[in-house]
This record gives sequence, structure tokens and C-alpha cells, in this order.
Amino acid sequence: MAATIDKLRSFTALVCLLALAAGCDSRELDLRGEESGKEIEEREDIDSHIWMSAYVYPEGCAWQLDTCSVDRGHPALLCDGEIIVLLEDRDSWASVIVAGGHIFDLLYDSGRSLLRCDGELCLDWEGEELVWDLAVSGRSLYCLCTARDGSSLCLRKDGKLLRSYEGCWPESGFYEDLGRLCFDVGGSRVGTVWDGGERLLDRDAFSDMDSMRAHTMGGELWLLAEFIYKGWQYSAVGDVDSPPLKAVMEPYRYIGLLYGGRKVLVERESPSGHYEILADGELLLESGVAFTRLASCCDGMSVRALGRTADGRWALMGDAGTEPLPEGLRPSPGLEMAFRYGRLIFPVVLQDGVAGLWDDGKTVSLGLNGRVEQLVIGRGSSGKYLLSH
Repeated sequence: MAATIDKLRSFTALVCLLALAAGCDSRELDLRGEESGKEIEEREDIDSHIWMSAYVYPEGCAWQLDTCSVDRGHPALLCDGEIIVLLEDRDSWASVIVAGGHIFDLLYDSGRSLLRCDGELCLDWEGEELVWDLAVSGRSLYCLCTARDGSSLCLRKDGKLLRSYEGCWPESGFYEDLGRLCFDVGGSRVGTVWDGGERLLDRDAFSDMDSMRAHTMGGELWLLAEFIYKGWQYSAVGDVDSPPLKAVMEPYRYIGLLYGGRKVLVERESPSGHYEILADGELLLESGVAFTRLASCCDGMSVRALGRTADGRWALMGDAGTEPLPEGLRPSPGLEMAFRYGRLIFPVVLQDGVAGLWDDGKTVSLGLNGRVEQLVIGRGSSGKYLLSH
């Protein structure tokens, strides 16, 4: 135990030193870049619709039984359950992402990355990269990309390179915090980059930690770190500007952070396997049964979590407790969830591989043979799933 305490003391001391002396390597950046002349705007009235991307398969193709390859499915953009864009060609898609009410797909040709918007080429650049996420801001398109071998990540605006980070990878997609467009970084450096600055920590300074992730909420950089000692897993969590961090000596496993708009919500697993939500250190929600959380989101201080109970059944946990999903109903493989305006929606797979939605307790068929990959309410969930181990 003395060694464990020494580790925690070392950890908090390092955080204090970095926060106070080095300012967490915080600096201002110019992420505006040059104008490219290409303009991509959000669709009108975007906030009043539900946007989805899906892979649609030919009738009779039992995709859920893996009897047909993924490239036989066609990416589609759905608005309120209706297909408005269907990509008919049979190219091999590297990425398919919904942003700004559009569907973007990434292709490769002669060593270049080609990005299409609703089936029309909009951007291309040298080198083959994977697009992790996209954001439409004003009339510009921001791309969060990684090298195909995972060795680096970069930020592009309208295809032009703005920033690159060697030995790093994205720990989140784009999100907004205090009106700023942000994304989180992991790997050799840990922290957040936003439109105008970055706060990054040198991962080597935290070599005692088995894992460490960071996320910005309410303008504050939060850390979630874990280490294992003699088979027990310990955690430390908190805002780096208010050290020391909270060190958890009990064998709880802190697994994620959600931002409720007023408070930071901490997700953890208890020694008995129960899933719990803490708000300012006080227990807010508890699953009541052994529950493995696989996806979660919040709308203000209201949390929803999707996972499995000890008997392997799918279940949904919320303010009213933990309820199993109807027999035979299973979430879509991507485990997407959207929770906004008090409305929870997530894609499910119905009988015979038909795509459907769980919409506030009701099952709705989309009437297509395939699966929903991404689901967004309006511009995005106000309590999107942000950070998790």
C-alpha cells in the first residue's frame, strides 16, 4: 500500500507542477488557415431533424449473418427515417460520416484522399489518411484525420493542413465547449486542441499511469488516469487547474466523464459490478444490478446508459432504474446513442436484419435491409458520450 500511496503522491505532484509551472503546455494557435474558395454549409432547419447514416444492402442479403461483404452495402443519408442520399457506386469506402446534414465519404485514388459530400467530390489532398470526424463551421469543413498506419493525427480545414501531432491519436471526435470547436488527443501527448489554442501534457511525465485521458469541460481540462498495483485497479480524476486530483483508493474503476452542463458527471464501476454516476462526488444514479456499460450519454443532468446485465441481456439504465430491452431486440453494432430535449434514440436491428430505432421506448422500423452507423439529433447531442475507457 505504501508503494500505491507513493504513486498517487507522485502523480498529483506532477499534475501540480505541470499546471502551475508550465501551464499544462497551454498555448494559442491560429487554426483559421487560408480560405480555399470551397464552401460547405449546413442544411437549412438542421436542428429540427434526425440525421442518420446507414449501410443499405440488397434485398435477400443476410448481412447480419456475415454472408455478404461490407462493400456490397451502399452508404445512405437518412433524414427523419427517409433516405435522401444513396451512394450507388461500389467503390470501397474508407470512412462515412454525417455532419451538417450531409453525408461525407472518403475514397483513395493514386495516393490521394478524396472526400465527397452527398456523392460529389468536394476536397482532395496528397496522402492516404483516415477521416476520424468532420465538422461544418460557418462555410468551412474541418477534418480530423489519422495516418492509415495510426502513427499520427492531423487537423485539416477545407483540405489544407493546419496542425499535425506525431505519435498521437484522437481520443474524441469534434465537440463544442464554451462555443469552441474542440477535440481530444492521446498518445505521446494528452490533452485538448480547440479553435485557437491547445493544452497538452507530455505523456512520458506520467509513466506511472497505466492509462490516462483528458477532456475539456466548461473551459477546464479534466484528467482520468488509472494504474494497476498488485492486481487492484486504482483511479485518479479531476481538473488539472485545481490539484490535487481526487485519488480513489477503493477498488472502484472510473470509466468515463460526461458533462451535464452544470456539473461534471463521473462514471464508475463498483467492486460488485454495478454501474454508478457521481455528481460532485455524490452518488446520482446506480444501476442496482451488475451492469456492463457499453455506451452512455446525458442531456443536462439526466443520464442514459446502454449495456448488458450479468445474464447477458441488453438493458437500458436511466433515472428510473435499469430495464431490460425486449427479447430479441439488439442495438445496432455501432452502439450509437442520441439524447437531446429529453428524447433518447438509438438504432436497433429488428428481425431479418431490418434497421430500426428505439425512440423513447417505442420500436420503429425504418423498412430497409441494413444497419444504422451514425445518428444525430439536429447538430448533435447536447450530452454526447465524451470520454471513456
